[in-house]
Amino acid sequence: MTRTAALRVAIFIAVLGVPDGAVGVMWPALRSAFHRPLGDLGVLVVLMTVLYVAGGIVFSRLSHLFAVSTVIRMSCVLSLVSTVAWLAAPTWPAVLGAVAAFGLARGVIDSAVNAASAGRIRELGWLHAGWAVGGTLGPLLVAATVTGSQWRGAVAVITVLSAAVTIGAFLVSEPGVVAAEQRNRERSASAPIAVTLLVAGVFALYTAAEAGPVVWGYTYLVDERHLDATAAAFGIASLWLALVAGRVALGAAGHRVDEMKLLTWCCAVLIAALMVLWLAPTAIAVIALPLIGLASAPVFPLLINRTPAMVGPAATARVVGIAVAAAAVGGPVAVFIEGRIADAVGVWAIAPCLVIAAVVFAVFCVPLGSPMSRAGSSCT
Repeated sequence: MTRTAALRVAIFIAVLGVPDGAVGVMWPALRSAFHRPLGDLGVLVVLMTVLYVAGGIVFSRLSHLFAVSTVIRMSCVLSLVSTVAWLAAPTWPAVLGAVAAFGLARGVIDSAVNAASAGRIRELGWLHAGWAVGGTLGPLLVAATVTGSQWRGAVAVITVLSAAVTIGAFLVSEPGVVAAEQRNRERSASAPIAVTLLVAGVFALYTAAEAGPVVWGYTYLVDERHLDATAAAFGIASLWLALVAGRVALGAAGHRVDEMKLLTWCCAVLIAALMVLWLAPTAIAVIALPLIGLASAPVFPLLINRTPAMVGPAATARVVGIAVAAAAVGGPVAVFIEGRIADAVGVWAIAPCLVIAAVVFAVFCVPLGSPMSRAGSSCT
């Protein structure tokens, strides 16, 4: 792995993975310190998500004006400034402002690093494995640094991690990258609107299919299948471990596989595993969880890697920004819809909803099998 690739993995761990795993576990301390109601966690998460989506759209614009490596450096600086502001925030509105800026930085970083790695399937595998590892470390970080209402220790560590990757972003460079990106910007950086919408839709549908089992798996097993709470928790943990393992495997051997065949197999295994979760006896249904994680693991990197073939190298950065924004929306929307359906007809309905989401995603993957025409209206 090159120094540039290692830096990108470190950025994914520090700025994306660790905060994702830490925020929910940090909330009781943050809530206690500022005397906030329990539901304000939703305000925090929605604010960060909205600005994250905005970050993807901002990157799709910036990529036409600056080299991707420059955008990565700029967004790393913003992540550092925002975490420092979060660390020093004296009031709840100040926390919200800092978290909003951090969410924007994370959206830009996610888009920029994915765009920079598009076409390098092994790097993408390591990249997203890094995010999963960071998400696993986040709760452990909070457990080690937070006591009572003293939440700043966890944010201090996130700030240090942001500082480290920001310094690395300015120190590490890859010969020829800036020149190549400049040539890309000089060519047309547009893609047909229909193709852009297809790519964005596929990304949104993937996160819709992935988020459901992660969020609702525990509730479904405990409330509907009456599985022991500890066993259900271990089942969800096995899903995450399989997700990490699958992405590490992609990082190690992704260059040896046929992308579309692997994507087809992932869709098939995901649907089969969700059917097992729905229809099999409870003792067997639990086995579906690591299969869901393993089937989900390569998909996002594969979709990023497939984007240049869909839209052309010159338009890749802009479309990846839009696709990452769409991906950030797909999961929460699906979870919300599934929750409303479960409220209306019962928890049992979660499982068939998860199967339907996976089937719809698989159907929309079919057009990815061949490069699409890049003629037509431009993406704006």
